[in-house]
Amino acid sequence: MAKSTSSGKKNTSVAVYPLSMRWMHWILARMGLFQTIFLFMWLGERAGRDSAPPIKPWIIYVHAGIGLIASTCLSARFLSRISLYTLVGMQLHVAYLYLFETKLAYSHWLRTRLAIRSIASGSVYLRMLGVQMRSSGSNGVMQSMAPSSSFTFGLALLSVFAMLSSLLSLPFTWCPIDREAQLMEEDSTWSVLAGVNPAVGPLLSATFFVASIFYSIPLLGAGGSIVPRKTNSLFVRLVPMADKLVLTAMICLGLLRDANISYWVSAGSGFWLQCRLLLDNFIVILGILVTGDLCSATEKGCEKQKHRKSK
Repeated sequence: MAKSTSSGKKNTSVAVYPLSMRWMHWILARMGLFQTIFLFMWLGERAGRDSAPPIKPWIIYVHAGIGLIASTCLSARFLSRISLYTLVGMQLHVAYLYLFETKLAYSHWLRTRLAIRSIASGSVYLRMLGVQMRSSGSNGVMQSMAPSSSFTFGLALLSVFAMLSSLLSLPFTWCPIDREAQLMEEDSTWSVLAGVNPAVGPLLSATFFVASIFYSIPLLGAGGSIVPRKTNSLFVRLVPMADKLVLTAMICLGLLRDANISYWVSAGSGFWLQCRLLLDNFIVILGILVTGDLCSATEKGCEKQKHRKSK
């Protein structure tokens, strides 16, 4: 995903990435491969009690093929945009299966939390697709950022994810929405953190809620046309702040609740299914960081090009 261009003696650098960011790009490009591995591990886990796969075989093969091919293409920087679009479609279809495939036989709460994480993963891929640039000449130097409906749609999905996560993190005693679901969520906090457990839910809920509002305001104010970075002042101020809030909430949620795998297995989720949820968390975190880096790199490229033209 990260790259630089050069032509003859004149070396034109589009972006210089620190080593940590290069690793993030490298790992994120291979998430489709990890998802395929987890898919087959989950099917193998269920094979002991299921006489037939809970999902139609052709769907399994399609998802596995998409994961492997898209991961390979992203790693080779070949057909990157098409690969990202297919990963978005796969993530949204996985969310659909979580919600409506009756053969999965999970509780509605497990289905919901799995589905919204899959939607969030798809949203960060859409945001990456939305970081477009216009180039000029054979050297591909960036001239300006281009408006993108993909970025806007990804931002809207991320706002919905943050709002749903806020509602589902609320303690039952504060706001009764779904007794079973909310109590299960509260009990998932590690037992060694029982002393701070009453504060975990409200803090997570507040963080996700503020992030959702911060994502929504630029969408409403820009009339659905958002250009990353400097072309929209609301975007500059609110969306990066919302990204930081979501990152903080996702890391805390993952460490304090989602990582308690033994609890979720006892609650009805399979080991590899819970690992898939943690992988989706990781995709969201990496996707937000990489998107911010791509926006920053593209912005710097635009500024350098304008500076050269002014000379």
